[in-house]
Amino acid sequence: MSSTPLFRQALGAHFDALAIALRRHYDLAPGQVVTLRGEMTVEARWSWLHRVLPQALPPARSVEVTVHNAGVVDPEGKVAFEWRRMFRYPDGRAHMRYTLTRAAPFACAFPCVMDTFPPAPTIGLVLALSVQDEGRTLVQRAARAPFLQIGRRWLPLLLPPARITVEAVERALDASTIEADVRIAHTCLGLLFAYRGRLQLLEKT
Repeated sequence: MSSTPLFRQALGAHFDALAIALRRHYDLAPGQVVTLRGEMTVEARWSWLHRVLPQALPPARSVEVTVHNAGVVDPEGKVAFEWRRMFRYPDGRAHMRYTLTRAAPFACAFPCVMDTFPPAPTIGLVLALSVQDEGRTLVQRAARAPFLQIGRRWLPLLLPPARITVEAVERALDASTIEADVRIAHTCLGLLFAYRGRLQLLEKT
């Protein structure tokens, strides 16, 4: 098994063009961990959406966020990238969100990874990756309709035009600060929820 970090595999030579903060964030081989902390503003079209959409969050301003990312090995024995995000609201509520990013199970004509949302059955979303702004910006954008894993097969979950769109834009402001803007929308219903703010890279082990 290759121990090369997932995003380095996916981006190839483009990975080294990323700004220092983005490389520190994503250059995680199995066993390596990075911690980030900051503050986000959360938007949502419907306040109750987080009860039915696994990754959605209640709307609020000034939400404290702690992110633990780790290089891991996925159930198929391949290098993957684990996200553990803790959102702590001013009223004391805490919301944990977990995502496992894996290599896409099929060939893409562009750099790509696949976000998956455990537990089973697993939803998978293929994200196209692009490096912009001379390496200071990494964009992850949904490239296909979501998939549902049934056994070892991935089957389309929603067919166009009724589909979920995702765009995550991360900008390196300096060697340890990242500005993140994540937007999840529906092609018919418009924006579902979004969060944006700044994260400080605290440590990498």
